[in-house]
Order: sequence, then structure tokens, then C-alpha cells
Amino acid sequence: MEFGEDEALHQHQKRSKSIKHSQLPSTSVQDSSILPPELITDILSRLPVKSLLQCRCVSKSWLSLICSPEFIKTHLSLAANNKDYIHHRVLLRVSPSECGLKNYSLRSLLDESVVDSSDMNYPVENHCGRFWTVGSVNGLICVSGLFLWNPSIRKYKMLPTEKRFYSDMVTYGFGYDEIHDDYKVVRVRSTCQHQNKHYNEFEVYSLKSDSWRSIHCLKNELLFTEVGKFVNGKLHWATCDGHFHEGWSISSIDLSCEEWGVVELPCYGEGNDVFSLGVYGSNLSMVCTDPRTHVDVWVMKEYGIKKSWTKMFTIKYPPYEHRLGYLFSPSFCLSTGEILVIFGSVFMIYNPKEDSTRYPKYVDVGDGNFGVEAEIYFESLVCPLLQNELRT
Repeated sequence: MEFGEDEALHQHQKRSKSIKHSQLPSTSVQDSSILPPELITDILSRLPVKSLLQCRCVSKSWLSLICSPEFIKTHLSLAANNKDYIHHRVLLRVSPSECGLKNYSLRSLLDESVVDSSDMNYPVENHCGRFWTVGSVNGLICVSGLFLWNPSIRKYKMLPTEKRFYSDMVTYGFGYDEIHDDYKVVRVRSTCQHQNKHYNEFEVYSLKSDSWRSIHCLKNELLFTEVGKFVNGKLHWATCDGHFHEGWSISSIDLSCEEWGVVELPCYGEGNDVFSLGVYGSNLSMVCTDPRTHVDVWVMKEYGIKKSWTKMFTIKYPPYEHRLGYLFSPSFCLSTGEILVIFGSVFMIYNPKEDSTRYPKYVDVGDGNFGVEAEIYFESLVCPLLQNELRT
């Protein structure tokens, strides 16, 4: 059967369009024919990190989108502000001599639903005894000044090797410099001198420059305890003059301008001899410990205003845990008004309104001989590696 001239021309044009269409990249077909780019971005930005890592393989355009700084920031904001805590995790280590970790979904702990947990290990080997978590910011976890780690994307960065230095105590703080878009670690090395006075050396690590440098501070005679707590763009330490049970204060450093300051204490009374700092929601908090019965939790509702310190609640020790005399991190404020706390090796969810306590059923803390080490973080795409390291 022969075609007429017009029909032959029509069939030729049809075949040509079909060939051109088949030669187009599959990403262009998918992205242009299914959903608008804005809607695709909105949908992807609400997915968990694990799903996004898989979505990077769909097309080059999706890979470029998911790895872009703008998308990472959008996803970060949505994950951090999700009130159902579907992106929040609890990293738990029981024994200080082991590298093994348990990783729990915060949501499953709160609901006491089917447990969502997994076994993990620190990414660096042969340093198990030296590890402790300093803090978590934007999904990155700082581990005792040795490396920055995002367990969600399984990327970590070793910090530059530190020089050998004799010191009686080393403490750290980890935070985010929003003005310069930089993650920083502050290291305080303390050496005890005569009459219990301390000489301190202060250093700051910048992720952008990938280097340590010394900074000046007039607080040479103060002892910096615990790790720094990051609130309002500043790191905060409980400090004392070397004589425990007296001379306590709160020292802070602004990570953007690296200026030191002091935060005034509340009038918390004389019965509580020891306090530690924490973060309640987005506010600086202070836990005053009575070594026999309870802890009082104070919160600075307006940063820098002494009168805004408020005693929010008093939590009694669980049975047999009073001997530890300490409230371990995390003390996490939930959107329901409840508080997730750890006493020694006991996880508790405390309801201040009802003055009641419930205990998550699925937290495996081993034999309970050690106080557990825990860190709450949320899953993010933030990468601790620099661009040249990623290319390598």
C-alpha cells in the first residue's frame, strides 16, 4: 500500500518527533511532564534523610537539587521545627569503654510504640576510651574535639591533630556562627597551679578554615566544668574559682565576635550546692542539685535578663538513683510540655503540670552500672566535609 504525498510527509514528521523525544534526557521528561519544580522541591524537602539519599539516584537534576545549599537549609529548618519529632534521634552509649552505640527514634520513645532503634559505632576506630559527645547542632555531632559527625548521612571529619599539651582538664563547646555560616569548636585546657588557681588556654576550631587558633581570655583563674551549652549564638560554661561549692558563675563566649561575657545567676538559694547548665527548648537552663532528694530546674526566659530566671519545676530522684545525685543530659522540652530527662541510667518523661513521671519501655541501658551518655539530634543533610574534601 502506497501513501499519498501529504500522508507520507505527516508520517515522516511524526517519526522525527518520536526520535527527538526519545533522545531527550529522562530527567527532562520526568521533571517537565509530571510536577512543577516548585512542588517537587516542597515534597522532597519534607522527606526523611534516608529517603532523600535514595532520591539522589533518580536523576541528575534531583541530585543537584538535594545537594544544593538552599535545599539543605530548607530541609534543616523543617526538620528542626517539626513538632512531631519524626526527624529527631537519641544517640545512646552506656559503657564509657565501648564504641557501641544505640540509635533510637525519639518519637517511638515518647509514644512507647514499636521501638525504632539501630546499632551504630563511632566512625573512628581505636579511640573508644577517649570519646564523649560535646553537643549537637543542625544534625552535626561534635565528639570530644576529635571529629565532627553526621550519622544520618554517614559523613565525618577528623579535626586537625592537636599538639601535645599537659593539662589537668580539657573541656569543649560546639556551636554555630550564624553570621559567618561557620561551625566552631571551642577548647579550654586547664592546668592547676598553686592555691587551686587554674591557668587556661583557649582555642577555637573553625570548620571553614579547618584550623585551630588561640584566642585571648581574661578568665585564667576560673575552672570550666562540663561541656559548653549552645544558646543564643553563644557557648556557656558553669565556672568556679577552683573551690567547689562556692564562687560559681556562668561564663559565655559569642561565637560570631568571640567576645567573652558573664550571665548572672538566679537566686536559687543555699540548699543546692552544685548546678549544671542545660538547654530547655531554646533557652538557657540551670539544674540545681540536692544530693539527697531532688533537682530544681531553672530557665532564663529572656536571655541576658536576670529577673527572667524562673524555677520551672522540681523533679524527685527515681528510686535508688539518688546516689548518683545528678541529672544527666539530655533534658529535652517536648511540645506537649513534658520533659525527657535521664537520672544516672534511668530515662524518664516528666509531666510538670501533673507532677507525674512515666518511663519509656524500650531503652536498653545494659546493666545500669554506668550513667548513660546520650545526645539528642535531628536528621539533616548538613555535611561536615569541605568542598575540596567532597571532591576527593
